[in-house]
Amino acid sequence: MSDFFYYEDTLGLIFFIFAIALPVLFGLIFAIIKAVYAKNTGVKKWGLALLPVGTDYITGKLADMYNDRKYRIWLPILSGISFVISLITFGSLFASFAIDYDNPVYDIIFLIESISWSVSYGISIALFIMSIIAYYRIFAYKNRESAPVWTVLTVLLYAIPAYIFMLAFSKKQGTPKVSEPHAAAPDYKSETVE
Repeated sequence: MSDFFYYEDTLGLIFFIFAIALPVLFGLIFAIIKAVYAKNTGVKKWGLALLPVGTDYITGKLADMYNDRKYRIWLPILSGISFVISLITFGSLFASFAIDYDNPVYDIIFLIESISWSVSYGISIALFIMSIIAYYRIFAYKNRESAPVWTVLTVLLYAIPAYIFMLAFSKKQGTPKVSEPHAAAPDYKSETVE
């Protein structure tokens, strides 16, 4: 085993808990909340929320219910590309640990790793921006006035407010069904002070 992993150490255990166990646990909890919200809104394939790329499909599907912008297509495509590039990046990272610096293959692996990191950052930024817009569309349907606040909190607190929002509004009554063709958000009437 490489010296990179220190599972016997206290530091290694803390790293494992915070870097792997907690994100997986929170991801599972968030996926269940999103699946319940999707099921209560009438999304037919709500179980996809439990899969890594499927959760972005469900987010896009929910956003498309209120505004047909094809988020259900672009979010999973970007998420899938990001997932594949991440696998390439981490595969080349671990391969670089196993190869000596003097080996000519190391330079090729380092080049692949560098390019994949750069592409991964670009795609992750695009996915992040599209996800925030999709969440804003979901929030705006329920309450257009507080949608910017929910959106900013979602950005600052790693999407936790989005799942709190979905949990709060996951009751069957009052939530539009997918079968309703593109239920439009209620018109926002600004109040002017004279």
